[in-house]
Amino acid sequence: MDDQLGVIDLTLSDGRAIRIDLHRVTMREYRSIFSAEQVQDDEDRIIAKACGMDVDAYLNLSQPDGRRVILKFLEAAAAPLKDPNSQSASTSA
Repeated sequence: MDDQLGVIDLTLSDGRAIRIDLHRVTMREYRSIFSAEQVQDDEDRIIAKACGMDVDAYLNLSQPDGRRVILKFLEAAAAPLKDPNSQSASTSA
């Protein structure tokens, strides 16, 4: 994972490198992905946006690459909000 939270670099099976960057996605878009009423086209648009791709490029990925993109998208979303390697403030008085 990149040192910026919410960002993951991924190399596709054809050697192309993409960056999944959740800073490109609004909270409204992110939350809508988990809605049962979400239309597949909207979900594809949001994931493509996070990857810096247009929807056609995203939909033209191989099925295994598409699955890897989704997995990494969710991995970036589940990352802690605070970097666990950063030093926290002292709690001693």
